[in-house]
Amino acid sequence: MDLVSALAELRENSIVTGFPCSVNTVWKTLNDKERQALETVFADSKVSTTSLYELLIANKYKVGKASLYKHRAKKCRCFR
Repeated sequence: MDLVSALAELRENSIVTGFPCSVNTVWKTLNDKERQALETVFADSKVSTTSLYELLIANKYKVGKASLYKHRAKKCRCFR
């Protein structure tokens, strides 16, 4: 088996372990209108991640600041 095939097989057979992304956990609790609003804010570079974090926490959503940074950068487990 060549390296490319072996790496593809490794990726295909890998299991993601650990806790889910807290942004995705919050996402699942939102209605369609709220999801769309959150998605719009994620795409808006004028809105800081810190401001978004503070707003979500103030509204009783359990989300980590680091998770927001990773999710916004598409480097969390949601994008694997």
